Amino acid sequence: PKSYETPGGPHASLEFFRPAPDGRHAVAGLAKGGSEITTLFVRDLASGKDLPDSIDRIETAYNDPQWLPDSSGFFYSRRKPLPPGTPASETYQFTTAFLHRLGQPVAQDTAIFGVGLAPGVPFAPMDFPSVWTFPGSDFVIGQIHHGDSLELSLYAARLDGLGAKSIAWKKICDLGDSV
Repeated sequence: PKSYETPGGPHASLEFFRPAPDGRHAVAGLAKGGSEITTLFVRDLASGKDLPDSIDRIETAYNDPQWLPDSSGFFYSRRKPLPPGTPASETYQFTTAFLHRLGQPVAQDTAIFGVGLAPGVPFAPMDFPSVWTFPGSDFVIGQIHHGDSLELSLYAARLDGLGAKSIAWKKICDLGDSV
C-alpha cells in the first residue's frame, strides 16, 4: 500500500489482494485515508508494475474480485457513478457485477449481474450483486446480498454462457429459503 501513497498525502489501506490462478497477475484494492472508497489495481507480478486497468468505485463489502480460471480477466462489483450533489444515501444503490478482461479498456467491461440484466432475477436498488468462481468448475455463482440483511439469493450460470446477450441464471435459493 505504501507504493500508492503520495508524499504528505493520506495513508493507503489494502482492502484485498487476489493473485490470478496462473500467478502472473494480481488484483489489489486500495483505499486512501480510511475512506473505504476502493480503487482496484492490476499488477504484473514479474515486473512489479501496474497495468493500466485501474477501476474506481469498487464495492468490497460482500466480495473480492474473482479471477476467471484461465486468468484472462476477473469479476468485480462496482458502484454507479454519482453526479455532484447526489445525496450520500444513493451511494450504495444499483451496484453491478462486471467482467473485466486484461488489456481491455474498463469502459468496455461487460455488466454480468445486477438490476435489469437478467429476466427472472429480481434485484432491489440496495442489493449487492457479486459473481464467484471456483477452481475446476464450469459454473459461476451469482450472489445477491440484500442490503444489510443476512439472507442471500444465489444463482448459477455456466461460465461459457456469460458472453450471451441474456445469461441463463438458474436459481439455487432465494430470500424465503433463509440462507
